[in-house]
Amino acid sequence: MTLLFSWSVAQFRRKIRNALALQRRVEARSDGLELHRVSSRLEISWYARATHPWDRDASVDSTRLIEQCAKDAEAAISRLFQTLPEIDVIAATVLDRQSGAVMMEGAVYRSSLEVTAASTRMRLMNWGIRFTSR
Repeated sequence: MTLLFSWSVAQFRRKIRNALALQRRVEARSDGLELHRVSSRLEISWYARATHPWDRDASVDSTRLIEQCAKDAEAAISRLFQTLPEIDVIAATVLDRQSGAVMMEGAVYRSSLEVTAASTRMRLMNWGIRFTSR
């Protein structure tokens, strides 16, 4: 955990505690609301990229698209957690560009990123992403 990451999370929690401190809102009471638990959730969806024309082959196009979407989802989720240290959970949905159908979806907890697997698809499934049949 980097120093900047720790500072950002601490600042986020401090803002929440300040909002719960009743005396800061010119209340007569000197006690405030005690923070029990905080969790930040990001809900995000995006359209899958189409496979490159050079990589298109009718017999394996669907498989390549799923592989590409899995790699893209892994990269996007990892980057979102790195960029937004105050986020604890990301609810991600990947949509087919043409039909709008859900290709994969799920909620990924920051703590689940520690799980490793040999393949990208298996890593995503361990993180909490479900693949829908296409």
